[in-house]
Formats: sequence, structure tokens, C-alpha cells
Amino acid sequence: MMLSEYLKPALGVVVAAALVGGWYWFEHRPLFGQRIVVTRTREQASQLSKQLSDLGAEVLEIPMGTVKSRISRGINQLQRQMTPAKLRNAINGNLDRDVRVLFAEVAPDDFHARYSAIGKTYVYRLVHGPIMSPFWAGYAHHEARAIDLERMRSCARLFIGEHDWTAYSAAQADGESRVRKITSLVVSAGWDGRGLTHLIEFSVSANGFLRYMVRSIVGTLLAAGRGEIEADIIARAIRERDRNLAGATAPACGLTLLRVQYD
Repeated sequence: MMLSEYLKPALGVVVAAALVGGWYWFEHRPLFGQRIVVTRTREQASQLSKQLSDLGAEVLEIPMGTVKSRISRGINQLQRQMTPAKLRNAINGNLDRDVRVLFAEVAPDDFHARYSAIGKTYVYRLVHGPIMSPFWAGYAHHEARAIDLERMRSCARLFIGEHDWTAYSAAQADGESRVRKITSLVVSAGWDGRGLTHLIEFSVSANGFLRYMVRSIVGTLLAAGRGEIEADIIARAIRERDRNLAGATAPACGLTLLRVQYD
């Protein structure tokens, strides 16, 4: 299918965290219409903005210094026809190796990458052992202390359901309501052949997330696994919305936005 000024492409963009200081990793579905998640750095946001402009897109706003770079109309206003594959290749041909458009597909005119989403899944990765594998440096958190995996799994069940997540989010979270519904929280562990190390993964799915929500939950589960916090305190923090009862927020390096679900 040819793209024209009347069609809106949706782009899937992957950014390497270790190279640019932050990432969101999207896969499987068309994810970007009016919003494109790129990077925390001014240089990378400027670079992608320039490539889209060179291809005829009207880039109206690129807020610098943030993870989320908005293209208000942008790509759907291409002044010449091209296929989605050509658009993807044209952008990738002028980007550095740490940013790639994985796919480009035609999206409905009312598609919005954020507001059309009905669910998201994050995964947080933890290298568990005395030595941090260099293959996971920048992409996973490291924990050398002993962790009770079954204790973490037991406590993870406390987070399932719809709650006010004030205790497990940033003080200045986005939006007026802090109520979200967590549908799945799975703690898995095993030997990772790539990094030759033990890897623990926390996979969390919900209809939406607040800022620092996943990292706060993971940090609390790690504290429980180390025997530093009891299950009743975790439940009390949720119930009383008291951030002081929750564990420390886990570092950002282990977090990946794995997928976004649409109707």
C-alpha cells in the first residue's frame, strides 16, 4: 500500500538503553501514530526529527530532554507517496545504530499510541549472582545478595487487582487518578546462556501504569526476597497508600516496556 498525505503510518521504534541512557522497547503491534517514543537525549530526538522532516513530514513539536517525543501530525502529512517499508528503510538509512524503526504500518486515522492502548506489559530483569555479566550491563539490575524466590512470588500475588497505587508510584505521577488494574505479575528465574548468569524476570501487565510504578513494585519485592519487609506491610502500604511502607524504587536500568495491547 502506498502512503499519502491522507494516511497515517504507525512506526515501531527501538532504542538501545546502554548507548543513549534510556529505552522503551515495543514489539508485535503498530505502536506509533501521533506519539513516538525515542530517547532521553537531545541529540537522538533531534536526529529522528530531522529524518522525518527530510522525508516530508511536518514535525510540529519535539520536546527535548524527555523520553517521549511527540509528533503532533507529522508522519501522516507526507508530501510524496511511499510504501511503509520504504518509509522505514529511508529513516533507518540515516539513523545511528542505537535507534531503529522496526516496522511501519498504516494505522487508522483515530489511532493514538497512548490513548488507544488497553494494556501494557513491562519486564524488569535482574542478574542474580556475585558478578554482573557484561552482556547485561545497562540492560539489567544486579543483585549479589541472597534472595528468596518463593517469598517474592508469594508477595507478588498481593499486587494483583485494581488498587490506588499512590504507595507504589512517584509523588508527581501523571493524571488525576492513581487507580490501575494489574492483571498479571509473574516472577520467573533461570540460567541465562547469553550472559552465563542467573537471571530473574518480573513481568507485570496492567491496563495502565503510573510513573515509577513497576520499579517501586520490583524494589518492594526484592526487599521482601531479602527478608527486609513482610507481606502484611506490603498489603498495608497498598491499603493505606503510604509510600514510606514500600521498599526502595529499583534502578531504571532493568526496566523494559515489552508490549502494548490494542483492540
